[in-house]
Amino acid sequence: NEILLDTPQNHNIHVPGDHDWIFFMATAGATYVIETSQLGGEMDTIIYLYDEDGEELAQNDDGGEESLASRITWDVNSTGILYVMIRTYWDDGAGPDMQYSISVSEGTPYEADAHEPDDTMDQASEIEIGSRQSHNLHVTGDHDWISFQVVIGTDYVIETSNLGDRIDTIVSLYDAAGHFVTSDDDGGDEELASRLTWTPQEDGVVYVLVRDLGDDEAGPGTEFGVSVREEATVLLVADEYEPDDTMAEAGEIGMGEAQTHTIHTEGDHDWLSFEAVQGTTYLIETSNLGQEVDTVVFLYDDHGEELAQDDDGADEPRASRITWTAEETGTVHILVHDYKDNRAQPGMQYDISVRELEAGGDETRVHDYSGNWFESPLP
Repeated sequence: NEILLDTPQNHNIHVPGDHDWIFFMATAGATYVIETSQLGGEMDTIIYLYDEDGEELAQNDDGGEESLASRITWDVNSTGILYVMIRTYWDDGAGPDMQYSISVSEGTPYEADAHEPDDTMDQASEIEIGSRQSHNLHVTGDHDWISFQVVIGTDYVIETSNLGDRIDTIVSLYDAAGHFVTSDDDGGDEELASRLTWTPQEDGVVYVLVRDLGDDEAGPGTEFGVSVREEATVLLVADEYEPDDTMAEAGEIGMGEAQTHTIHTEGDHDWLSFEAVQGTTYLIETSNLGQEVDTVVFLYDDHGEELAQDDDGADEPRASRITWTAEETGTVHILVHDYKDNRAQPGMQYDISVRELEAGGDETRVHDYSGNWFESPLP
């Protein structure tokens, strides 16, 4: 049966092994969401997507919002007919509680990560030893490939981390000729993350494929990081506020809040933002610096105009402090980076905080956000 966009159809499994087929006209460049819903008490759907030649494009079991429902998100490359087959997971039941609804809608594309296209070995993005890349599954069945140079006899660790709540990674290693070498599913430290430790027998390029175990997830919650390092090296871990490397990626910091950040890559810049109120004076400072970091802090308005900066103005050695009064209400942005801005190593963590100041006669007082003001050592 043909199904129209945004027009759900109600089906049921009336005999064991019943398979329901629908089709719709797809337009090149569009993204479509095919999903089941309103499942009967005994129903567990699985759906398959096929092109006009009968080639399977994607499948999904339990990716829908509703328990046991299914969802496929698909970006269409060429205009034509697409077919969908729906069946019960066990494919052997039938009866009054085996009904479901199926719908097709045009969705908003989930933004692909910066390394796309990397869907084949030939498109693999190169990763530097000792670094991490951030990826996501932007369409159902998305496969992400990376490559790196290896040296004979060196032990390498390939692992995934920072997994979203809808992904279970599996990592597979291939040699330069495309021959499978080894794989891992859940060997990482993090739940459902993967880790391979491998020693090459010759110099050359190797390839890594990272995908979802079920190969049927896409969209928010499918983010993951993948890293490659020599086993003897220490991989610096990004803090929880990454990515925050540009003004556009600035994370919000609340009044009285202290956030812990790290310089995890050479040239790492950490951006934050807060809402300033006209006439209010703010104290922005770094503290609890690791032994290897020397912070520099800059303050910008929402147009990117520099308002203030400081290197070593805080009481703590190598820490920074800005005291600034807002001339107008609006968003302001903070940039923090290491003074040398060309290194990353253990001991490069720091805290950053923003607080309001209140003029109090001959002294300056800082709000502690528990209803009190206390005297500040500021002049």
